[in-house]
Amino acid sequence: MKPMLIAANWKMNKDIEEATRFILDFKTSFSSQSNRKILICPTFLCMALFKEHFEGTEIQIGAQNCYFEPSGAFTGEISPTMLKNIGCGYCI
Repeated sequence: MKPMLIAANWKMNKDIEEATRFILDFKTSFSSQSNRKILICPTFLCMALFKEHFEGTEIQIGAQNCYFEPSGAFTGEISPTMLKNIGCGYCI
């Protein structure tokens, strides 16, 4: 049986300080289970913070958005390549 995917989309909530507090609290209360995957989709600003704290764990990070071009003059956009480079495997 495939594991259940539980995803959390933060929308435009939590700055770096709030995200750090959440991560530390979550890490102390989280228990691993083989029948589920956890995906957290924070703001792009907080994605590197998540990578730092959850790399090598079953907690995965996802993006809320991406632009289809690999690079270029697209102000404010994030490319799939950029997301992949920080360990993001999902995009809403």
